[in-house]
Amino acid sequence: MQDRYAGDIGDFGKFGLLKAVERQGLSIGVNWYFTCPSQEEERRNDGGKPIDKRYAGCDEALFFGLCSIFEMPNRSVRELENRGFLKNTIYCREPVKIGSERQQWHKEAVESLAFAEVIFLDPDNGLITKTTRKTSKYAVKYIMDDEIRDYLEIGKAVIFYQHRPRKNEKTYFFEMGKRIGLSVINFLVI
Repeated sequence: MQDRYAGDIGDFGKFGLLKAVERQGLSIGVNWYFTCPSQEEERRNDGGKPIDKRYAGCDEALFFGLCSIFEMPNRSVRELENRGFLKNTIYCREPVKIGSERQQWHKEAVESLAFAEVIFLDPDNGLITKTTRKTSKYAVKYIMDDEIRDYLEIGKAVIFYQHRPRKNEKTYFFEMGKRIGLSVINFLVI
């Protein structure tokens, strides 16, 4: 997650889902997998997509709150936290580290979210790909498989942001579960 994406259409889906989880009486821990844009990304001036007006009826308060953030000249993840869209939530906004510092960053994130029942992970690009090395500067944009397993092993429910590739849904989810090392896995597809 980057500040420049705060309040976009993706956040409407994320917060809508997390609000539904919260209504079930569950506490949430959000690890933003926070990053700063590279110079290349800055030049592209990509700031996410605005929320289409047709979604306003789904949750007006969320819609108008996120739209106001999207219109801010200096959008920020901190503003998402401060608006109070979620009531029973712990946030981890520490920037993702690279290489050997990554393990310490992850350990601290797990500790800071320890009191949450449901963990939401929000990287820029989802699970790390086969073509991205864990030590690459691009690895900050991804979740490592073992980071998900660490949360699951301590009894947390995990939700993570992932753009699904153009692949058969059942095959994709089976492969993902196998990759993470789970024999039984349930997925919610939105």
